[in-house]
Amino acid sequence: MTIHRAAVAGVLGLAILVGCGSSATDISERAQRQLQTRLDEVTAAVGLADSVSARSALADLERSVTQLVDAGQLSADRAAEILAAAQDVADRLSLLPAPAPSLTPSPTPTETPTSLAPEKPDKPEKDKGKGKGHH
Repeated sequence: MTIHRAAVAGVLGLAILVGCGSSATDISERAQRQLQTRLDEVTAAVGLADSVSARSALADLERSVTQLVDAGQLSADRAAEILAAAQDVADRLSLLPAPAPSLTPSPTPTETPTSLAPEKPDKPEKDKGKGKGHH
């Protein structure tokens, strides 16, 4: 099994915990909808083998789990199962290769004028009596 497939398998396990087998005391409908949205974000990122986005989506999922437990929308036991499955996905993501560096060039810095006033041309110096002229 490739590393990418292993990560996808982990997401599937997480999906089962979020969506299936819930009782009214285990997870509220609101919590289930919210967690499903977060899971969809994780699934999309893992499907693209985008480990950076997947980790960010997992962090969002973990924050949602904590908030839902605090709000009484998710049981502590169910939260522990979801968080353990999320950690399993994170562990599998760490096995994916690092993302390739961006090929987008950095913008070239431009010079900024130090003054907005137009430059005045130098005035020629007046003859101060040196050289030819009146004595």
